[in-house]
Amino acid sequence: MEREELTKKIDAYLEDKWDAMVEDIAALVRIPSFQEDDKKEPGAPFGPGPKKALAAALDLAVRMGFQTHDAEGYIGYADFPGASDTQLGIIGHMDVVPAGPGWTFEPYEVTRKDGYLIGRGTLDDKGPSVVALHALKFWKDLQDAGDAPQFPCTVRFLFGANEESGMADVAYYRKRYDDPAFLFTPDAEFPVCYGEKGGYDGTLTSKPIPECERIVLEFTGGAATNAVPGQAEALVKASADSLPAAERLTIEPAGEGLSRIVAAGKSAHASTPDEGVNAIGLIVDYLLKNGLCGADERAFLDDAQRLIDEKGCPTSTSAPSPWSAAPSPLRTIASSKRSTAVSPHPSRPIRSPSAWEAWPARWARRSRTPCSWSRFLCIRTTPPSRRC
Repeated sequence: MEREELTKKIDAYLEDKWDAMVEDIAALVRIPSFQEDDKKEPGAPFGPGPKKALAAALDLAVRMGFQTHDAEGYIGYADFPGASDTQLGIIGHMDVVPAGPGWTFEPYEVTRKDGYLIGRGTLDDKGPSVVALHALKFWKDLQDAGDAPQFPCTVRFLFGANEESGMADVAYYRKRYDDPAFLFTPDAEFPVCYGEKGGYDGTLTSKPIPECERIVLEFTGGAATNAVPGQAEALVKASADSLPAAERLTIEPAGEGLSRIVAAGKSAHASTPDEGVNAIGLIVDYLLKNGLCGADERAFLDDAQRLIDEKGCPTSTSAPSPWSAAPSPLRTIASSKRSTAVSPHPSRPIRSPSAWEAWPARWARRSRTPCSWSRFLCIRTTPPSRRC
């Protein structure tokens, strides 16, 4: 088949199937598939949301005529048998970062506006995965109709369920199955971005701080280790009337001699932390500037501030447990994620349908440095250890 004829067939498929493709994306977006460890169970190791989204993706593949398998809720795959057993792998993921605050549109619905699809996961990674699966269906239809030869290798489409929170899905798969001969991911701004180098997490814990030495009684914020926290709040021993106003902060009485400080930052994905405003960082800065911390608390918050401010990178948090009023150490979870953006022609980066209009500015930033770093923060306390 000549290239021109193939291009016409692709255009005809898109014209005929576009509304169905959008509905397939919407069906996945409607599922809040963020990790919930407190709700995990056998068959749903990351909680009910990722499990439901994984099942929905595999069901879509079945309806397209592919052979599927659910690997105990960790990951699933759909196979398109070819002329050989050699595998070409495509991997997407059905889990998402929690929506967080500040949405203009309903996050778990697809909204069409000015040529865009808006909703959690439309770009990362439910939308690109659906489009890639339809591309495979397009070739299958050609082959079934006798208009194309059998594909030379078997294509295995992998649907992950834990990309956003550690990639335990991939680790599970690699322990039990052979790697494909070649694999790529249509994630986000593919083909400018086509892979991930990895990530790591660390924990910093302060010394136990007795209740009588604490000024900060509670401090919570964020929902995931790969998203800049849009909201955070702290309960401190201070009268609200005595505390100065500050941008993006709301200060309100919380009982006799107590105040609650609420920060309204701006959430952003780990891949673009510079587009967010870290709510935890806002409160850390305020506490330090206004002396709202004891000596041990200051030592810890100083470290947190340096972590947040290093190289100007905003931070985000994982879901914290409540602080108790009893003495306990502060704990910070910090993670870093490194990714590389590559184009065959850096001066003329390739645009993919999922990149929308945002890629020129993002590519300009990424082309100045070989990689982008994101740092994230979570603060919480451990169980009580001692009292004054």
